[in-house]
Amino acid sequence: YQVSREDCRVTVLNRSVDRARRLVEDLRSSAPAELSYGALDRLPALIGDTDVLINTTPVGMAPNTSDSPVPAGLLHGGLFVYDVIYNPVKTRLLRDAEAKGARVLSGVNMLVYQGAEAFKMWTGVEPPIDLMQRAVEERLGGGPR
Repeated sequence: YQVSREDCRVTVLNRSVDRARRLVEDLRSSAPAELSYGALDRLPALIGDTDVLINTTPVGMAPNTSDSPVPAGLLHGGLFVYDVIYNPVKTRLLRDAEAKGARVLSGVNMLVYQGAEAFKMWTGVEPPIDLMQRAVEERLGGGPR
């Protein structure tokens, strides 16, 4: 959603082309981004010209930590790879991307800030984000990367 608010090109790939299409149609009404969609099998043809890759699938989440949604051979050093998965902090996708020289970010911050926002909505109290961040890092064995 947020990326579609930027002046950029966004391609949504999904196992279900219909789900990808519906998401793009929902975003088009107010998005300045150039939006397109397709099946996951388009990834090899698109990734060479891609600057940002965002994984929003559960592939690679514990306990299936040896899985990755993107073959390592497709990754390149020009990418910024964001994996919304937070457990493990560094997924196979992120490790493979780093090995290719890409910049990476885990889903830890998203977990913390979604929890903080929910806490604030339910209690009306500003949450202790630093404390929440430390608790997540202690539990998961690492911080945002």
